Amino acid sequence: MAGYLTKRAVQIAVTLFIFFSLGFVLIQSQPGNYCDFLLLNPNIPPDAKEGLVRLLGCDDPMWEQYLKHLRNYATGDFGVSFGLYPRSVISVIAERLPRTIMLFVTASVISFYLGFAMGKMIAWRR
Repeated sequence: MAGYLTKRAVQIAVTLFIFFSLGFVLIQSQPGNYCDFLLLNPNIPPDAKEGLVRLLGCDDPMWEQYLKHLRNYATGDFGVSFGLYPRSVISVIAERLPRTIMLFVTASVISFYLGFAMGKMIAWRR
């Protein structure tokens, strides 16, 4: 049993690594970078823009950005939200998680009872 669990844990780790790497490559292969999006804000002074680029690591080499992202995801640091800047992504997730769970539970209960009722009707006709 321990061998099976170890094998599954390794498979999960490899799968997460592949998905993370693929996501990173897809995001980085787009024209420009995510700093360009933040720098479009006209309220940010030019000297602060340079500091923001250094702070977010947009001027770092690609391999260094990859290792930083990998470390941040492994430690649960998902960075700042681009749409709700300067809020952290974790705070945005925490704010919306209760409604998401409620929607998921409601949809699951409804689909269970509808599936049960439809299965019962189909079985009754046979």
